[in-house]
Order: sequence, then C-alpha cells, then structure tokens
Amino acid sequence: MGFGRLAQDYYVPAMQAIPNVQVTGVVDPLAKSLAQARVLLPEAQSETDLDGWLRSAALDALVVATPPSQHLSDWRSACNAGLPVFMEKPFPLPNEVSQLTENEPWDKLMVNFNRRFWPGYLRVKELIEEQRALGTAGAAHATIRLRTNAAKWSTVTTHRFDEQEGGALCDLGYQATDLATHLFSQSVKAVQAARTGAGPDEAVSMKLVLVDDTVVDCEVGYGDTNSEQVIVRTARGEIRSDNPNYLVWHHTSDAAIAKALRRAADFGALAYRGFFRNRSMLRYSVYVALRRFVDSVRHAGTMTPGFHDAVRVAVAIGAAQRSISTGEIVTVPQIDGATQG
Repeated sequence: MGFGRLAQDYYVPAMQAIPNVQVTGVVDPLAKSLAQARVLLPEAQSETDLDGWLRSAALDALVVATPPSQHLSDWRSACNAGLPVFMEKPFPLPNEVSQLTENEPWDKLMVNFNRRFWPGYLRVKELIEEQRALGTAGAAHATIRLRTNAAKWSTVTTHRFDEQEGGALCDLGYQATDLATHLFSQSVKAVQAARTGAGPDEAVSMKLVLVDDTVVDCEVGYGDTNSEQVIVRTARGEIRSDNPNYLVWHHTSDAAIAKALRRAADFGALAYRGFFRNRSMLRYSVYVALRRFVDSVRHAGTMTPGFHDAVRVAVAIGAAQRSISTGEIVTVPQIDGATQG
C-alpha cells in the first residue's frame, strides 16, 4: 500500500530478492504510481482502494508505505482483514497514541526501524555492551545526526513538508530515537527539543535523557545533502561512525596519521558499497528488515521492532513536540512491553 520512491527503489528490489515471495498487488490512489507499478511488477494487480481490494484478495501480509497520516487507517484496514503488517515509520503519529487500545493485535505489526539491522550499528551496540561489561559505566554522551535531502525523496508526493505529516521530527526523529534506545538498551525518560526552519529547511535538535542517565543529542533535519553520523564518547575512548557506509572505529588517538589511516579505510569501504549497491546501508538494512518480517509471518514468530517499540518512540516524539512548544525538558511516560534488545 503506497508506491512512492521508497517502495519503488527499495521495497520492490528487497522483496524480489527474498525467496518465495510474490507481490500480488499494489494499491495507490495516484495514477502515476500505479503506472510505475505495472512497469516494475507486471504480474501484480493495480488498485486504488485498499479496503475493497483486501475484501477480494487472498493475501498473507501487507506492506504499508503511505504518508504518515494514512498509516493508522491502513493499519485498521489490515487488522480488519487479519493481516500482519510491515509498516513504514512513523507509526503511530504522536496525536494518534490515545486512539490505540490494549486490544490491538500488537503481535501482527513490524515497524521499519531498519537501522537496527545495519551491521555497523550492531557493532556500535556491541562495543557499548563490551564497555559496560568492563565496568566503564556505558556511555557518558552520544550524538546521532541524521539529515536528508527530502526534495530528492519527494519525486511522487511532497507530503514530508505537510504539517499534518509531522515534518522532520516524525520523518527522521522516529528513526534517530529508536536507534538511540536500541544502541543503549534503554528507554527515554526525558527530552528537550528545539526546531528551526520549515519545509525543506527544517531542523530539529533533541536532547534525550535515557533511563540510565546517558545523554544522546539527536540532530535531524532536511537539507541539500544526505548525511548520517553516530558518535559515542565513553571513559575508554570514542566509538565513531561518520557515515553508515564507512567503517566503525573505536579509538583513543586523534593523531594525524591515525586519522588519515582511518579515512583511507573508510573510503575503501564506501567504494565497495558503491560498487555493490545492495550492500549499502539503506538497501541492505531494508532487505534484512523485510526478510525478518517475512520469516516472522511464515513461522508465526515475534515481530521486532514491533507495536510496543513504535508506541514507545511515538510517546517520546510527542514529548519532544511539547518541549518545542514550551522550551522546557519534558518527562516521557514509560511504556510497558517495549523491546529494547
């Protein structure tokens, strides 16, 4: 459901690489999107109405990549049809959390927090856990930066710039917040946030205070280029990923020769992933996330990251929205059932 650039360029190649998976239909209200679906997936049905199609089709699962304001209604439609869902973030939007009930089929939802599956970030998490095991009190401070050229992503619709879709805070802040809590296996207990600019120039800064008092500064926003960086500073040095397609470094030396050697190795890794595009961060992590979802559907396994993880992040982002309005630090309610590991 939803056939914009993400679905066309990333979801379709990923699903085509998973054995014994067939995309039986594409639903999108836009004629341009359905025309592209017929080119990329000539065997699939092309539909404009999700509810009508769900009543007539024989399906095993639904993948949702619509604008954020449609995610909850698409989730409801899938629930009514008894289908497990792979949901693009953000879900739910902060103002929708109160509409959810304890009777939701939470075990049938997986959210595309794909960075959890990237080997580089798994290595960062591993290094943090190693330091905790050595008694170095985990991380004193971390920084996550995530910026994207939203205009290049908006080749089908411009929904990212609509206020009702949540802007950069929801588009990128969900991903950054989930990554922060996943790396440190801790929930957010307080947040302070500020916003500058609007539309294609929007930027948001969030100071996340985790349950163990680790502080993670998240900087997300739109701009002319794509960039992503994770830095963790501990008592035993610095864990650093200046680009997810570079290598992960754990070092204590800032000597010029050490920096030069690291940079050369990073460029080598970037060249490798540029040549083998399916090994780049976004393509690989989306493939692994979808593969995990398919395996969970096939074997009735636990879907992670799932419903409670999504609600936990939505509550934290809602607190960030209130902080932007008030300029104050806002306490984040803790959500039972969230899986941090």
